[in-house]
Amino acid sequence: MTLRLVLALLFAASAFASECQKVSGAHILVRDLLAAAPGFRALPPDEPLAYAPAPGKTRVVRRAELEVWARKRGVILDGSAVPAAVCLERLTSRLTAAQMYGALKAAAASPGVEIELIDFSRFQIPPARLEFPLSGLSRPSPVRPDAPVLWLGRAEFDGGHHVAVWATVRLRARRKVLVAAAAIPARREIRPAEVRLEERYVFPFGPGQALAPGDTAGRALRRPLAAGAVITPDLLMNLPDVRRGETTRVVLEDGPIRISFDAMAGAEGARGDAIVLVNPSSGQKFLGTVTERRQAVVHLSEKRS
Repeated sequence: MTLRLVLALLFAASAFASECQKVSGAHILVRDLLAAAPGFRALPPDEPLAYAPAPGKTRVVRRAELEVWARKRGVILDGSAVPAAVCLERLTSRLTAAQMYGALKAAAASPGVEIELIDFSRFQIPPARLEFPLSGLSRPSPVRPDAPVLWLGRAEFDGGHHVAVWATVRLRARRKVLVAAAAIPARREIRPAEVRLEERYVFPFGPGQALAPGDTAGRALRRPLAAGAVITPDLLMNLPDVRRGETTRVVLEDGPIRISFDAMAGAEGARGDAIVLVNPSSGQKFLGTVTERRQAVVHLSEKRS
């Protein structure tokens, strides 16, 4: 290939690139060609002719193909009204902050949520519908609920095609939350005086439902919390109904006869569990079934059967 031919091809390609007609949808329509090929005016402007090039790609349609498109629709083009070739490309534009903010606000559809848009994807895409599902939203660290997070979404176009988009945002909302009124150790039953409700700015899509003071009754923390820290559902754990070394009320049942006394739990257990109990006066060990908090039952009739 001679240098002159290479230069001619490069010049032709650059000419096409600078004069490409914009295609706004998934198909090349008659109206997309009218500026370059006025001979197509005999056809309805919304008549589809072929698939549009993919976003970011161009398609050069030669005169012979243009004439085939017209002939298939019953139109014979005047050669003087048909160019040697037409360059076509998808109409695209950069996403704007206004578009992103509108889509994020719709996705956050929750009262009082404040959104700060910090950064977002800025590549060129066709006209599209933006979606940001909550499943694509990252969560900040519990110690930094106001930290920026990544929110992954998608831009849908052409009735099913989509590309990934993203935004970095800061989300907050004023909510009533349960906080530690004092430092609370881990794995010890939370006392009523150790918690209180307080209104604060928090990350609005945290784990689980908002807690009330009564939700901590009979429960403990998985890790210690400092005074003022927010208590979330994932931090709470259920304590066993009977704990090792704890004084436990034992109900001894023998038919209609019921006798109750205190014993020491030799193991921990939840309701329905069989645990070892120790008679504090004799040291004798026996099995009982946990029925509720600090209470177990022993059925003598079952032991004799």
